[in-house]
Amino acid sequence: MTKTALDNGDIAIATLRKPSALDNLKAKYPSDKLHTLKVDVTNEDDIIAAFKYAEEELGRIDIVFNNAGHGLLAEVEGTSHKVAKKMFDVNFWGAMNVSKEAVRFFREVNKPQGGRLWNVSSMAGILPVAALGYYSASKHGNTPCASFLRNIE
Repeated sequence: MTKTALDNGDIAIATLRKPSALDNLKAKYPSDKLHTLKVDVTNEDDIIAAFKYAEEELGRIDIVFNNAGHGLLAEVEGTSHKVAKKMFDVNFWGAMNVSKEAVRFFREVNKPQGGRLWNVSSMAGILPVAALGYYSASKHGNTPCASFLRNIE
């Protein structure tokens, strides 16, 4: 999505745990078009800081593409609470916290008000698959968030 936005002449703020993963794009696009920030969606302070950066540097966000995710292929009874919780912290709480901050930004910062929230979920949230019990549950919780908060205008 970042490359598509940039190829269309738009400005992108790419947020990811390891910004170096986009070094190839940073070499190709100017720094006024591609901004990369280290954000861990399990850390609410990181999320808030990223939106604050966007407000200070650009003044507006038109689209938030919420795509953080963590997979887990394991049977439910053999998965520790710690491992399952880590995945929920990314897939459900991370997505929810980014969504909430995006909606706040669209309403309180953007002038005129509005923006689009594209929240990536998974079909496994609707049609669970064997050995993906916790993953399916985390994505099922994420799916209503995606459909309910998609467009705030």
